Amino acid sequence: ISFFVSLLLLVSIAFSQTSLSGIVNNYYGVSNVNNASATLTLSSTAGLAVGDVLLLIQMKGANINLSASGDYGNIDAYNGAGNYELVEICDIDGNDLVLKGRLLNSYDATGSVQLISFPDFNSITIDGKIMAQNWNGTTGGVVFMRAQTSITFNDSIDVSYQGFRGGAYQVSPFDCSFLFTVDAYEYESSSGLGAMKGEGISQYTLNDGGRGALANGGGGGNDHNSGGGGGANVASGGMGGINDEPSTFNCHGDFPGEGGKALVTSTNRMFLGGGGGAGHCNSTFNNKAGNGGGLVILMANEIIGNGNPIIADGEAGLRGFGDGGSGGGAGGSVILYADNYSSTLNIDANGGNGGNGNGSYLDDLGNVYNSASFRCFGPGGGGGGGLVWFKGSSTPSGISISNAGGISGVVSNTQETSCAGSSLGAAPGNNGGVQFNATILSSNKLNKVCANNPQLDVGNDTIICYAENLLLTAQLNGLYEWSTGETTQSILVTNGGVYWVKVEINGWLICDTITISNNGLNVDLGP
Repeated sequence: ISFFVSLLLLVSIAFSQTSLSGIVNNYYGVSNVNNASATLTLSSTAGLAVGDVLLLIQMKGANINLSASGDYGNIDAYNGAGNYELVEICDIDGNDLVLKGRLLNSYDATGSVQLISFPDFNSITIDGKIMAQNWNGTTGGVVFMRAQTSITFNDSIDVSYQGFRGGAYQVSPFDCSFLFTVDAYEYESSSGLGAMKGEGISQYTLNDGGRGALANGGGGGNDHNSGGGGGANVASGGMGGINDEPSTFNCHGDFPGEGGKALVTSTNRMFLGGGGGAGHCNSTFNNKAGNGGGLVILMANEIIGNGNPIIADGEAGLRGFGDGGSGGGAGGSVILYADNYSSTLNIDANGGNGGNGNGSYLDDLGNVYNSASFRCFGPGGGGGGGLVWFKGSSTPSGISISNAGGISGVVSNTQETSCAGSSLGAAPGNNGGVQFNATILSSNKLNKVCANNPQLDVGNDTIICYAENLLLTAQLNGLYEWSTGETTQSILVTNGGVYWVKVEINGWLICDTITISNNGLNVDLGP
């Protein structure tokens, strides 16, 4: 009997586990958010149903300093960027979702808000590599899973290079001149005056190129052939290197891309790693900048690592073949909301390396390009390290963390010995951070706008005479709390004022308010 009981228990446990691999989340772009009514508008609600719990998160929307100074790219206001919370669908009306709970945070759909469905099971086993949909400017970049008991790793979660995008490769359409200084913080990248900036939590201005950082996105190298800046997360990216051509009449590139600006997450925000800025290019070889790392969020009572990794590395910037090297992407973010950990779990959120400023290139056929180069092309800056964030107050035992900043590129394959191997001012990204006491936000206040929710109404605002009594009653059954401190279903009031009642129903709270005014007229009815 004991044997069969144990066998049944093992079979029960085995069948209660859900095996996952590949892309496990679905992503929905949100075109409008009504914060007051907790209503979201999507392009399509296909696959969604009333009762579904999803992650709502805003990816961008910060305001940055646009002054022509070293403050360019500093974050003036985060606005909704990085805000997130769990939401539950209460009603679906066409492409509109009415949420069951009131929103805790404020969201602006112009800041790339997305809604993410996620695996939510008793226990989860990872039996094949899990990844996110690549971030496409609107959706993706995030892996989110929740288990009531445990998440067991038999393989990896890898969101490397799936964060904010690095500056694209673009060829400058004109030849430079040593007579002109190209030092502005932003240009239209197609002009060739400044390479494309890396993507960050601020939307692009009309000008998407130039040396100024785009919040945590690295700046692009300015004309001529200077390096791009590294992207940032909680740690800043490294600056790109200058293009220092020894001849007086050669074109110099003294204004490389600035490193991305470090982000603040202490206000309970979550971010993708910033993309690196591209190096300035006037050749035909691709020198795209590195993408940032993605975002991983796991919720469980226990995480069983089994020596497997979570990887959210930034991508290295490409070399410039006779051009500026590009900046590396920043490491991404890993948030572990768990109470217990078993065996070893390795977490990598490293910044990508900056690309070299390469003076010559030998292809597979033996053809040599820029072989007579006596030039010092600008290298790219390294990406900043990423964030690891735990629910508890310290790093759990068995957790191994690597979130170093990427190294900068150097001048390579040049016949100019004065700069060979030099970084020419290109800098590594700073090392990332570890934070504690993470919170996964979820509203418990019912949204009265949704007709499917219980409706609480203690009456319209009214006027009573002095010494008159008015009975206020909460019609719903639950736990009651009035503004007077009473906890009964009904209260008797005689004085004017604003009264509210809060009713708790199965963990949800719903409130209503009534304003009562006293009639101030005194009437003498005689003896």
